[in-house]
Amino acid sequence: MTNIDDVDRIFRIFDEMMRKNFSGGYATSRDYSNDFLDIFEDDDYIYITLELNVQEEDIEVEAQHTKVVLEIMSEGKWSKKGINLPSIVNPKTAKISYNRGILDIELEKVEDNEENNI
Repeated sequence: MTNIDDVDRIFRIFDEMMRKNFSGGYATSRDYSNDFLDIFEDDDYIYITLELNVQEEDIEVEAQHTKVVLEIMSEGKWSKKGINLPSIVNPKTAKISYNRGILDIELEKVEDNEENNI
């Protein structure tokens, strides 16, 4: 049997992780920090998967060197959130797809010696 305190602790840890990865922005009508977010990286790429329950035309994505900025229209209002990246990327390499409420972003990492050239 699971102790309710353990479940509460897990949710607090998850909430803290989400707040760390979702930063910045202006007031929102909906809190997107509770949506499913997964960030995975290998030697060459960073992969982001985010579950959003909005239409594709209600999402704008801007890739930057150290974060991805999402602008999302919900309930007639735009909200803006940043996802901090674990490594520096080349924003020009961003591949973005949205299918059935799942936003996938692939970003190519920048090697240390390339960082000053972008």
